[in-house]
Amino acid sequence: MRRSIVFAMLLAVCQAPIPMPGQATRTTNQGGNEAQEERKAQNTITPKPPPIREDNKTPAPTENRAQIAAQNPEYNVKLTGLPPVAIADKNKTVWDHVFDWGPWVFSLLLVVVGAIGVGLAHRTLQTFDRQAEIMNLQADLMKANMAQWVSFTNWRATPVNRVGPLSKEPRTLRIDFDIINPSDFPLTLKGVFKLNGLLPGAPQIMVPRGFIRPNHPLTVGADVLMADHQAKEYAAEGARISLHGEYFHIGPSKERSPVMEIHANIVCRHGQPTVSEYEATYEKEDEKQS
Repeated sequence: MRRSIVFAMLLAVCQAPIPMPGQATRTTNQGGNEAQEERKAQNTITPKPPPIREDNKTPAPTENRAQIAAQNPEYNVKLTGLPPVAIADKNKTVWDHVFDWGPWVFSLLLVVVGAIGVGLAHRTLQTFDRQAEIMNLQADLMKANMAQWVSFTNWRATPVNRVGPLSKEPRTLRIDFDIINPSDFPLTLKGVFKLNGLLPGAPQIMVPRGFIRPNHPLTVGADVLMADHQAKEYAAEGARISLHGEYFHIGPSKERSPVMEIHANIVCRHGQPTVSEYEATYEKEDEKQS
């Protein structure tokens, strides 16, 4: 019995904790009670909420940043200069020069090609204009042959000799007139004109292809032997001398116009200008029928 009591006391001594230096020695019962109280305190303590991070805070407005920067010296950052950058030189190759100058050369070539194209287009337009002018001229020349005509004007009568030295009655009278080309192109005229055609020995005026420029007269005339009644009429109220003619002209197109006829009376009087009356010009009838 005594052995069992001693064994129990030894076992109790072995279970008791060894006190730390400076720590008072506690009994076994006191240690067990304190351990239980600590476990109860740990179970009753409420856990603290996790700290709130300030990363999700709404940034301060822009107008407040200057005030914050003025109050907080950490916001003031002063840039005094850029760090030095070392540039390494590289020898350019042929392709580098091509890439550098290629666009400029290509643009210059485009300008040159455009200028050449404009010049060729201008020359082509000039050629078309010349061709159009030539065609218009040809058309005008073709129309000119039918559009051209001649006019008879500036009738003149001059006594060549008289019946007596002081007489007003002429024996021979010189008849002259002008043939005018009023068109814009020259022409050549061929024709025969008869004065006093109903009287024997009536003179004829031959025009063998006379060249007439525009508005330049071709003067023709002949001497007419006056009958007695014509000489007296010339000295008094005026003598009438008939004119009959046939003519045609050749224009720039080298085509001959139809044969035309003219019939007129030339009124001659001493001391008065010579005029024509009953003058008519028309196309010859046989030419129309043929």
